[in-house]
Amino acid sequence: MVYRQVSEQAFFGSHSLILEYDQLLTKQKLDEQPSPNIAAGRGIGTATHTFYIFAANYSQIIGQRNLVFNTNNFKKGDYLLRFNITLRF
Repeated sequence: MVYRQVSEQAFFGSHSLILEYDQLLTKQKLDEQPSPNIAAGRGIGTATHTFYIFAANYSQIIGQRNLVFNTNNFKKGDYLLRFNITLRF
C-alpha cells in the first residue's frame, strides 16, 4: 500500500509550484526501511516548452523502485537536483 500526494499549483501566469510526497505503508523485509519520497520544485511555461527544476530525495526513474529502496533522508541533505523540459504542441 502506498500513500501519494502530488500538487502542482499555478501562482503567477505560467509559473507553478510542485510538491510531492510518497510513502510506502507496508513494512519491508529489508535491513533498512525505505524513506518517504519527497520532492519540491518550480515549473516555468513558455509558448512551446515547460521547464521544471526541482529537488528530490529519490534517484530512480521507476517509482516502485524508489518506494522500496530509497534510503536518502531529505532532512539530512540527501537530495538530488533535477531538470526536465517538456515540449508543448
